[in-house]
Order: sequence, then structure tokens, then C-alpha cells
Amino acid sequence: MIRDLKAFYVAIIDNEVICFDTNLKLFVEQFGKLAPDSRNYDWFYRQFKTSDKFSYTFNSSKVYYFQKVV
Repeated sequence: MIRDLKAFYVAIIDNEVICFDTNLKLFVEQFGKLAPDSRNYDWFYRQFKTSDKFSYTFNSSKVYYFQKVV
């Protein structure tokens, strides 16, 4: 296991991990490629400050679940 690992961000849809990274900025960039209408870095930063897991609906059709592990 990586000793300096402070966070592991995960995006899930339909019980499948579609995106993950250890850096929030890179995670948001990677997720933005999968869901171009997604929110920006600042929005994700504020959400992860308040909770380690949350869900959000984009395009009023797909529910994405986000989780910060570690």
C-alpha cells in the first residue's frame, strides 16, 4: 500500500467504477471527459469537504455516485 496516499476518489454508475484517481484535480478532469456536462473542480472540492460520499444527477437521467476513500 502507498504510505503517502491521502485520498482516493471514485465515480460510480450502475454499480461500476467508471473513474478513479488519487488527485482531485486529475479526477475531475478525467470525469469531465466521460461526462462533459459535469460540474467544475470547485464544486467537487466543496462537495468532498462536506461529505466523503454523495450522488449527483447529470442530464436528469444518470445518477453518479462519488466517494472519497481513505
